[in-house]
Amino acid sequence: MKQITMSKYLLLFILLFTVFKQVKATHNRAGEITFTCDPQNPYRYFFTITTYTKADAQADRCDLTVYFCNLNDSANFYRVNGLSGNCPPPAKMGETIGNNIRKNVYKGEHTFSGSVLNCRIMVEDPNRNENIVNIPNSVNVPFFLVSTFSISPNIGCNTSPVLLNPPVENACYCKKFIHNPGAYDADGDSLSYKLINPFTSGGQEISCYTLPIGVAINPVNGDLTWDCPGSSSPSPSNCSGSVSGAGEYNFAILIEEWRNGQLIGSVERDMQVTVVPGCSNNPPIVEANDTCVIAGTTLNMNIHAYDQPIVVNNITKIDLVTLTGSGGPFLLQTSPAQFAGAGGATDVNATFSWSTICQHIRRRPYNVSFKVVDNNDVNELSDIKTINISVIGPAPILTSATPSANAINLVWQAYQCSNAIGYKIYRKFGCSNSEIDNCKTGIPEGEGYTYLTTIDDINTLSYTDNDNGIGLVYGQDYSYRMFAYFSDSAESRASMERCARLVRNAPIITNISIYKTDSFVGKDTLKWARPTEFDSVNIFPPPYRYIINRGYVGENNLAPIDSVDGINTTIYLKDSLLNTETKQLEYRIDFYSVPNHLLVGKSNIATSVWLDTLANDRQIQLDFKYSVPWINDTFYVYRETSVGSDSFILRAITQNKTHTEFNLVNNRKYCYRVLSKGNYSDTTLPKPLYNMSQKICAVPVDRTAPCAPKLYAKPDCANFQSHLGWTNPNLSCADDVIKYNLYFSETENGTMSLYKSFFNANDTSFTTEADSLSIAGCYSITALDSANNESVFSDTICIDNCPEYYLPNVFTPNGDNANDFFIPFPYRFVKDVSMVIYDRWGNLVFETTNPRIGWNGKNTKSNVECDDGVFYYVCKVNEIKLKGITPRTIKGYIVKMASEKNSKTF
Repeated sequence: MKQITMSKYLLLFILLFTVFKQVKATHNRAGEITFTCDPQNPYRYFFTITTYTKADAQADRCDLTVYFCNLNDSANFYRVNGLSGNCPPPAKMGETIGNNIRKNVYKGEHTFSGSVLNCRIMVEDPNRNENIVNIPNSVNVPFFLVSTFSISPNIGCNTSPVLLNPPVENACYCKKFIHNPGAYDADGDSLSYKLINPFTSGGQEISCYTLPIGVAINPVNGDLTWDCPGSSSPSPSNCSGSVSGAGEYNFAILIEEWRNGQLIGSVERDMQVTVVPGCSNNPPIVEANDTCVIAGTTLNMNIHAYDQPIVVNNITKIDLVTLTGSGGPFLLQTSPAQFAGAGGATDVNATFSWSTICQHIRRRPYNVSFKVVDNNDVNELSDIKTINISVIGPAPILTSATPSANAINLVWQAYQCSNAIGYKIYRKFGCSNSEIDNCKTGIPEGEGYTYLTTIDDINTLSYTDNDNGIGLVYGQDYSYRMFAYFSDSAESRASMERCARLVRNAPIITNISIYKTDSFVGKDTLKWARPTEFDSVNIFPPPYRYIINRGYVGENNLAPIDSVDGINTTIYLKDSLLNTETKQLEYRIDFYSVPNHLLVGKSNIATSVWLDTLANDRQIQLDFKYSVPWINDTFYVYRETSVGSDSFILRAITQNKTHTEFNLVNNRKYCYRVLSKGNYSDTTLPKPLYNMSQKICAVPVDRTAPCAPKLYAKPDCANFQSHLGWTNPNLSCADDVIKYNLYFSETENGTMSLYKSFFNANDTSFTTEADSLSIAGCYSITALDSANNESVFSDTICIDNCPEYYLPNVFTPNGDNANDFFIPFPYRFVKDVSMVIYDRWGNLVFETTNPRIGWNGKNTKSNVECDDGVFYYVCKVNEIKLKGITPRTIKGYIVKMASEKNSKTF
């Protein structure tokens, strides 16, 4: 009976152990955590945990524990997909999706008490499935998922990307593999992708995890590729062995959300790829390309997919394929995209169709993934092509650009997308009406346009350009384009160009050229083009008169100086007795109808070309300054052959507003003039327009300091010296260094003062004089050139003392002149000490501040010889260091042996 009972207990133990082992069996393959925000309550979030497990595993989770920001705040979420079964209601049993894979979806919500930053939503479940090739001992490695987000008024309501493509895939040994998570962010946030180390218990990275060679991810579209699945890959340097061959591999993809340049959240996908050996088939291929569509139109796009043939035993084999699509456009609530897919043939075509509306416009393109799978009997292989589809706002219709006085009025039609915020308007000189690519938004670079203004009201339909009150320029063609912009900074296509010019009812200055440079008798030439568009019959009858207004730039003294009669008189040569040497001229021409003395129009103000110089070491920099209504595009730089000769030679042609002459002789005078070439965009005006500047002279002088030498220093404590060395700038970055100044400070942060000068450029080393008290200090050096320009200080090099203070343990004050005094040996760089010596009963027998000590063995108070024996001392040594006096206390024993002759220290 007892035997039978024991057998029953043994059988029961075996059964319980078996059940326990089955319950603890590992099962987790892949998964991720996603979330949505309640738009009515920004602190309330809904979470979805999706996992993929082994379908035949005994372990199963009807619910999962989810942690919010920390381990002290958690809740259980029930599985919501599949049929009812062994799980207690309301939990479901999940769904079996083939290949021994169960899909599990858990849902729940949580309301946070306030703002949080970088909150981690975490799920941990024992354990991963067994035999994962690149995770050592995976059977005992917990499965850990994490997503992050922040709750902040600056961020607003945030919904994580959802991942539309499942994270369990098959690959064929050494045949290229591709996977895309199919991330779609309903908020339109920017997404970036990177591979990370998968996590284990507590969110720690898995130890000795191996990322196989050839695995990479596209950081922009999320394509994960593996060049040769299953090939040998070395383990991390601190781990042994390598991973290779067929089997299951796990990877972790971190998908980060960015809003206005700020990282606002992330989702970690832990995925599994099963590498199958010996595949006889090749992966199929899907073909699709990035594109764009104008909102309000329909995109119809053909997607082509086909299987790659393979020859086996002289028989060509081609599998049937199935083509499917996934991505954000299919999930839209209004007017989603349509794609029926295709299958049942080796070569298939299917139409992706999307009737877009204005609400689809956003700055970031939509990602759509097209996946083709072959229907191989043994190994199903696949290919994915992820494309970008940009939904672009239609171009505004700019209906007119009409001149009015010195302004141009723009008018456009009401914009067809009411969700736009406003408009941005751009302008350039000249008319081109160039075509802009259909997929380009805003004003592309290279079109020559510059920003003019922003209209913040989508219902505003006009704008007057008067150049911010200054007035536009006669003789110039003005081109305008505009585009609409949206709340996420998305931009529409640009409008067609509208071009206009002001009505030519005023003179147009074409030339202000300096004929003679002088402070008192300078001369210039003034020319203009006559007005051609005004009422010469009724309002402004002839004859006509031009009033010449002149002033000096910056002096606010523009005033009439003369008049010229006759509409066809367009040159003025009488302006002389001017200061053209030190002052820049400016002119305006007023045009009058003489009979009724009515002003017909005023020209724009124009100045002469003015030269400024900046002289330096063997060079002179010329700067060209002017304010003219035409466009200067080329400058001819002339230099006088010899000062006073008034003969000039061409030195340079440039499109820049500055020019530098090099390799000049210092202290020699050089004189220059510059001829500008320009034109108006109005083709009826004369061109090109040439105008000469004043003559200006300058003398190059060396004002450029040489670069600083590089300083080196080495202490020599044994000889109480420092050895300094430095580089010669003449060998690298200068050519006329003749002197060095060495500066010194006793402390690290002290003021540098001149220590010594060296008057030979090749003298690049120095040894300080021996100083037994201190060699501590900081040095810096400068270089001086032949013009006495001093460089900046070199890097400061500091040297510290290396104090020593050693005390013997025996001395013999017996008068034999050997070891008669208790003194330190050796010692250096010590300011003073505080030394006290006690006998064996604790009586003070000697004290001093002299660093040499010099105790002769007598009691300093009684001057009586102390008995031989052991004495105890305490000595505070004040060492001289770079940072100041540094105390150090040493304690020890000294043996007095006065009766011994020739005692040795030990």
